Amino acid sequence: MQLEQDLTKQKDLLNQTIELLGKEDINTLNDLQTLLEGKTLKELINQKEKTIMGLNRSYEKLAQKKQEQAHQLEQQLEQTSERLKFYQDNLKTKEGIIEDYKKDLARANQSRERRKERIDLAQAKIKHLETNLLQLAKQKLVNQKQAKALVEQLEKEWAQKQKD
Repeated sequence: MQLEQDLTKQKDLLNQTIELLGKEDINTLNDLQTLLEGKTLKELINQKEKTIMGLNRSYEKLAQKKQEQAHQLEQQLEQTSERLKFYQDNLKTKEGIIEDYKKDLARANQSRERRKERIDLAQAKIKHLETNLLQLAKQKLVNQKQAKALVEQLEKEWAQKQKD
């Protein structure tokens, strides 16, 4: 009876071990032996724990690397944002300068047009005055010729009267 109880306990322990290691992979005692590779369950657990610890360290390193990359990307984004703001401010400044230049240019064009109008008006006045001066000079010459002719006529008449 004791033997049967021990046998039942060992059978239950074996079933629990198979359950823990994966029922799908173990169909015979040879499968169990191959899976354990001649190691005790404690050695197998230690080996798996070391593997898990190694994987955890790898995961932590990977997580740290990802965090560093995220930090670098945040810094790059911040720098890019700062450059973008600088370029936007610079663009606004240049747009302001261009607007001021356009206003100055428009005023200069208006001023130039007013000066041209005044020059055209002055040239027209000069031409008119030159024409008037020319007419006056012609009239003066005509008057001088008439006066000379009159003087000559009077001199002839005077000379005639003196002869008579």
